[in-house]
Amino acid sequence: MLGRFSDFFGRQPEVVILDRRESPPAVAYIHKGNSTFDRPSVDDLLRELDDLRSDTADSADTADSILEQ
Repeated sequence: MLGRFSDFFGRQPEVVILDRRESPPAVAYIHKGNSTFDRPSVDDLLRELDDLRSDTADSADTADSILEQ
């Protein structure tokens, strides 16, 4: 009986976003769930990815402006 419900007991979800543009890849985001049903929404994950991408673009713009000076 426990095997039928094992996904509901003792497992907290974890979501990790890796930035593979670096070598070695770096952890960019972690969500550690407090319960079986504590998961970030898809919109939250997409927002994190957008933020990561925009942070990288901002860093590239800053580096370009420094090189121009």
